Amino acid sequence: MENLRQHLTYLTIEDILIVAENHVGNYKILKEGQLQYLVEAVAAKFGGIDLYPTLFQKASVYAHHIISGHIFLDGNKRS
Repeated sequence: MENLRQHLTYLTIEDILIVAENHVGNYKILKEGQLQYLVEAVAAKFGGIDLYPTLFQKASVYAHHIISGHIFLDGNKRS
């Protein structure tokens, strides 16, 4: 698992906004704090252990928080 972590690059807020721009077009951020939380949550650890150790789990965290957290005014499911 440590090998995966060495090659993993987490999305930044800017990366997420680029995806939103490409998939939704004219987007508007509804919950900026939720977006910042998302970026931090994906890489979260407890006791030195990743809360979301697999790539699939990390991708799921991104999708879950964007869709259910309503980060954007519109297009959350398309982002």
